[in-house]
Amino acid sequence: MDMRRLKDIQVVSFDLDGTLVNRSYIDFFWNELVPLKYAEVHNVDIKTAKRLVLRAYDNIGSSDIRWYQVNFWAKEFELDNINELVDEAVRRAYIYPEVYELLNMLSRRYILIISTNADMVFVMKLLKVKRLLRYFKRIFSCVTHMKLIRKEDKFYRWICSELNMKPYEVLHVGDDPIYDYQVPRGVGINAYLIDRDSRFIYVEHRLQRLDELQHILA
Repeated sequence: MDMRRLKDIQVVSFDLDGTLVNRSYIDFFWNELVPLKYAEVHNVDIKTAKRLVLRAYDNIGSSDIRWYQVNFWAKEFELDNINELVDEAVRRAYIYPEVYELLNMLSRRYILIISTNADMVFVMKLLKVKRLLRYFKRIFSCVTHMKLIRKEDKFYRWICSELNMKPYEVLHVGDDPIYDYQVPRGVGINAYLIDRDSRFIYVEHRLQRLDELQHILA
């Protein structure tokens, strides 16, 4: 990495799920809580509810924006208390141990933002419940704000435009080797891949813990 470019950085951007927080709470919401509530509302056993719910997910498919939208599924399954399920899932969320200290340190020097493909219904609740919201100046969701299922190059360009920043003034960290690393680097953003399980050892700009950013930005 060109050290001159690192000195230009004004914004540090974080992906959310898999980066700041373990993804397990999301799976718990979609695969356990939603079927459980479906069984209650429609008076079916949990095994039947899971089969029907998972089939509905598959019928929509992950290439459809609706697949990611909490309120779409609340309406589809006739669940009028979806926010209670979100609350329950978020309470179980595991924030990686280095996160709070790192954000506290970086927020004194940089503008911190969230750049995610999570639905804002989840994002805001998680950040509030886990006392993370105070660290972030802006939150960007490609699903909610741009109706994109993935963080495409136009998403990152939009973020830079919204912040009035050049791409080289932004550093992004996330856990997806394509949409958190290759794509933002393709538009000129300084991107790093968080790889806690060492699955992507071939990636040049790779972190095993988020607090390695302290040394990179020092």
